[in-house]
This record gives sequence, structure tokens and C-alpha cells, in this order.
Amino acid sequence: MAISANSEQSTVVRVRRLAPVSHKLDFESFGVSIRIEFDSPDAVEACRVLLEDVLPGYCDFGTTTVPQHIFRVNWNKSSRDSIYQDGRPLFLATPRETVLSVLGSRVRLLVAQFAKDFVFIHAGVVSWADRAIVIPGHSMQGKTTLVAAFVERGAKYYSDEYAIIDKDGSVHPFVKPLSVRRSDHKYKQHDVTVSGECGTTAIPVGMILDTKFKKGAKIRPKEMTNGSAMIALIQNTIPIRENPGYVLSVLKAAVDSAVLIRSPRGEADEAVQSLISFIQASERFR
Repeated sequence: MAISANSEQSTVVRVRRLAPVSHKLDFESFGVSIRIEFDSPDAVEACRVLLEDVLPGYCDFGTTTVPQHIFRVNWNKSSRDSIYQDGRPLFLATPRETVLSVLGSRVRLLVAQFAKDFVFIHAGVVSWADRAIVIPGHSMQGKTTLVAAFVERGAKYYSDEYAIIDKDGSVHPFVKPLSVRRSDHKYKQHDVTVSGECGTTAIPVGMILDTKFKKGAKIRPKEMTNGSAMIALIQNTIPIRENPGYVLSVLKAAVDSAVLIRSPRGEADEAVQSLISFIQASERFR
């Protein structure tokens, strides 16, 4: 407790005292090093499982690199926990489910923002004939629905959240359960296991598909210019402000190798059927 006083009044300021750190979990993903500190051993395994879910196949535990970012999780017997990021409180005495969700989303965003040698784009990705179909778009624009419809028709699943592109313009898989919005609450999601084949290797971009849902619309693919395709990607790119020169060179490599298509769409099943017919007629996918 700290006390400050003057001639008129005394003010008591309560200072929150944190339990000492007893455990830590160091890891690296896409060149970003992060540490999570704990006051309880029970939290370590729960967070390890969480990280394997939010960074599928890309979480290297035990790295000795000096961490660039530090989280702290206070694990309470009441299951109302607290989380801090780089010394700043994010949530205090909050239900454990929320704390874990916040930790997962913050970690994933940090990796997307500061990844070395890779560019993260908000996009759904599937593979057809060993070429990536990249569908840029932020949340609630129908990426997951479209990705699921492609997979049901034989495409390989790569991601429903990020297109991860390397310096050569190739897309790497980011395979996690599909985040499907609940029918009774459009802002809440639940995970659904992918019922098709998943990609395992980096592949070149075959198509960039700029599309948004419009009730009753039919897919009528119109070719975009390289500039229009670049804008569609830039609007959905995470680290554009961190290293704009490198990001633009990566996006250009992706655009130069792809068919560039824009069209509104209606229901996903009908749209995907039309798109597959278009793709099968394209020389780029033969």
C-alpha cells in the first residue's frame, strides 16, 4: 500500500501485488519470439495446448532467443484469471475461457504483424491442381463458408484465416479447424473439423479471388488489373506498416503468377460450382 498526503487530505492508493513468476513458456513462431510467464504450473500445459491450436504447426517451444514480447497469466483457483501484455493489464479477474481466448488472439496477431520473411494476409485459401486460390477478406465477409464449399468439392484446405506468403509468392498452409459463426449469434464462432484433405506444402498462387456476398448475385468472373489485385491484398495485409517495401515485393510476386478475378457472389455452394467450371477452363490450372 502506498500513501500520499498533503496539508488538506490523505489519499490511499492501492497497488496490486502480483504473485512471483514460478514458470515460463518460451516459444518462437515465424521468427517472432514470445514468452508467457505464470504464477502456477497448472497454467503451463493449458497454454501450450492453446498455442498449438492458434499457431498450427508453427510453434517452436523452448527457444532461448530473448523474447520480443512477454505475456503474464495469473491463474486463480476461482478460474477468474488475469492477463498482462508487456506489463500492461488486458483483463483482470476474468473468466478463464475469455483469458485464454484473448491470449490466443493476441499471440496470433503479434506473429502475423512481426513475422520474418513471411507476409500474413486476412484470407481464405484452398488448393486446386496444386495452385492456391486466395480469397482476401476480413471477418464476416464469408471466407470460411466459401472455403468449406470448395473443400466439399475436392479442393485441399489451406486456411480460413490467413494466407501466409513467402518471398517467392508461394502460400504456406495454416491448417486449423474452420471458425464457423453460430446460426443464433453472428458474432460468436465455434470450431468445426475440416472434412477434406489439408495442404502440407507451399504452393504458388493460381488465383486471387476478390468477392463479397450479395444476396441473389451470380458469379460472373471479371479480370482485375494487377493494380486492383494489389489493392485488394493490401487492404487485408497485416504487416504493411512494419516493412512496406518487402510486403509490396511479396504481394507483387503473388499477383504476377495468378489469375485475378473479381465478382460479387450469392450462396457459397452455387458460387463455388461456377468458379470450379471457370477454373477448369483456365490454362493456368492445367
